[in-house]
Amino acid sequence: FACLLFASVEMNATLRQLHHDRNSRREFSQAVFEVLGDAPSNIVLKEKHGECLGASLWASSRLLTHFLGAYLPALGAHGKGLRVLELGCGVGLPGIYCALQGCSVTLTDKDEVLEITRENVAANCIAHTTTVAELVWGSDALPPCAQEPYDLVIGADVLYRQEHLDALLHTLLQVCQPRTEVLIAYKQRIKCDEAFFEAAARHFDISVVWRESEHSLSTSRIERDTHTYGLESAARGGGGG
Repeated sequence: FACLLFASVEMNATLRQLHHDRNSRREFSQAVFEVLGDAPSNIVLKEKHGECLGASLWASSRLLTHFLGAYLPALGAHGKGLRVLELGCGVGLPGIYCALQGCSVTLTDKDEVLEITRENVAANCIAHTTTVAELVWGSDALPPCAQEPYDLVIGADVLYRQEHLDALLHTLLQVCQPRTEVLIAYKQRIKCDEAFFEAAARHFDISVVWRESEHSLSTSRIERDTHTYGLESAARGGGGG
């Protein structure tokens, strides 16, 4: 019980700091995000600071987008035709980048976040290849848009609340087919994210594919860099069991 209580206190303190950081900037902003590399892009990105956590851009989204700038060209034809699902998309930066590279993209989050997502889809003129829809992690019934056979599932900063981790894994197992790849970029904010990857390892082959030390975060136990994890469905399939 003491360990659970400590994790809860740590998580609440982290969330209070996250809310404070974002609520201190309540203005609307718009900027152009530049992605360099083999598949460069300029992305128009709107944020609404203080509206909700998902309405601002987080460091892991930048990390994942820059990684995708090298990853998609390695797949050939800059990833054109790939079916991509983003979980917890927020302002939608990584998924929008994929759409600009010719992927068919579905951006999902809680309904309260999706207004800014839709604005960014419109600002980048990708509505013809991009679907925006609510997806609640852990739901037994997936919306039609999440029932597609996706090649790539992506998520940035989706491991920040302990009570959401089981639901996230449940949803990953629902949306992943055999050989689906999952890329998760995150900064460690809670200790129990290790338990998430241990549980995911029963169904996925997991490897660290990129580290960046600039945004490292110390906890009471260890110091972890910002990571992008590559999860690939095990040969037995991503449906669990």
